[in-house]
Amino acid sequence: MAVSPIPWPTFLVPGAGKSGTTYLLDVLKQHKEIFVPYVKEPAFFSTYPGIGLYHKGVEFYRKQFWGYKGEPHIGEGSTVYMYDPESPKLIRKHIPNVKLIFLLRNPVDRVYSNYWQDIKAGVHLPEFSEFIFSGSERAYEMLYCSQYDVHLRRYLEYFPKEQILIVLSDFLKSNPHAAINSVLAFLEASPLPETFRLDFVSNPSALPRSRVLARMLRQQAITQTIKGIVPSWAGPFLKRMLENLRHANQVAFQYPPMDTTTRKRLVTFFLPTVEWLEKFLEMDLSHWKQ
Repeated sequence: MAVSPIPWPTFLVPGAGKSGTTYLLDVLKQHKEIFVPYVKEPAFFSTYPGIGLYHKGVEFYRKQFWGYKGEPHIGEGSTVYMYDPESPKLIRKHIPNVKLIFLLRNPVDRVYSNYWQDIKAGVHLPEFSEFIFSGSERAYEMLYCSQYDVHLRRYLEYFPKEQILIVLSDFLKSNPHAAINSVLAFLEASPLPETFRLDFVSNPSALPRSRVLARMLRQQAITQTIKGIVPSWAGPFLKRMLENLRHANQVAFQYPPMDTTTRKRLVTFFLPTVEWLEKFLEMDLSHWKQ
């Protein structure tokens, strides 16, 4: 049987991280009209240090889409595209007609979840209220990733508003069928049947049993080296092996609520972002100001 030539993506999910992007892509990859690569976050349209893989070249990127069978819609999600200043320009250069789907979460909650993701990955960090206002590079990155107005303005310099869909994580959580179908309508794909099961968790809350092992599994250099050794057909088995290892190294954990004083400071910090979004979306986001 002839292998379908791999086209450029027709859609991208640039982020935001910790906002439901993995869940969205896990649902989309089950749709018969949509192809999503097995490789999570190819990060091709990025030159961000330590993450971006644009230097690997076009052929490397196309190889990430092995298994494509001619589906009319093909896409991927890499959260680095949200905050890398070079990403909109690179995406425009190669796929100017691509559709862009942004999942946005309350910026305060996104930062807090981002912090606990690092803890989950074995990173040693101070207590959150001390860390997030410390001025450290990592704290700055977390805050910067939640400044959606900065990133969306950058994309609007390269793409018309008609090519951009914004879905709030609140909507995805409260009414997943309607939220997913709004994405499918944007892509011009058929809607989900009412019987489609959406009650699964893509990124369960957990803490590492071994911080050392968690840090090793988090290092891109290690996982990329392993991927470079095994043949492409073994990709699914490798990914499953690494996921099983990560899960075996985790213990269920529900992180505590944020300190009230810290939350108020962050709400004030992100007020310009939320107010810009309210105007852009013509939507009341007062629940994000609390």
